[in-house]
Amino acid sequence: MDMRPSWDETFLAMAAVIAKRSACCKRQVGAVLVRENHVISVGYNGVPRGAAHRDTNTCVRIGVKSGEQPDKVCCTHAETNAIALAAYHGHATKGATLYVTTSPCAGCARVVINAGIVRVVYSEGYPDADAAAVFAASGVAVDALPALEPAFEIFKPTTLQWPPQLQPWPNVPPSQCSCKGTAGMCL
Repeated sequence: MDMRPSWDETFLAMAAVIAKRSACCKRQVGAVLVRENHVISVGYNGVPRGAAHRDTNTCVRIGVKSGEQPDKVCCTHAETNAIALAAYHGHATKGATLYVTTSPCAGCARVVINAGIVRVVYSEGYPDADAAAVFAASGVAVDALPALEPAFEIFKPTTLQWPPQLQPWPNVPPSQCSCKGTAGMCL
């Protein structure tokens, strides 16, 4: 039995890591754009390149519920940023799959469709009923996949020593060790 995460789980976990780059004070969203199991772009929600980050005093969305007043925004959504970055670097998005931590809004759904993306996988819903209708009318497949609990501690400070100190294996004769004595692990 294969204990590795599926490709969908892997790319959705990557999107969760990318979301941590967002400086948004309300919601951190990450997106990974994939074609043929290769990442072609990533994005997270945030202000346009070169603009100052917003905080609880300057964000125009403070006090506005998610899904309401979609035109009142100062940031670009993660999905659109991933698509824009792919275009910026000359990567085709036709036939790609988008992995995103939060389901796209209707505006992003239209951008996703026009970019030729054929599938969207998300882990958390977003309150925008119009988005589901937009996707359904276009034939883009949309799949919800619960977020995995990370099996690794990537956000905790670490005291790793580099290079790692190799410890010898106890009671392993060199003839039975896979390194055959070359790494000094069996000596």
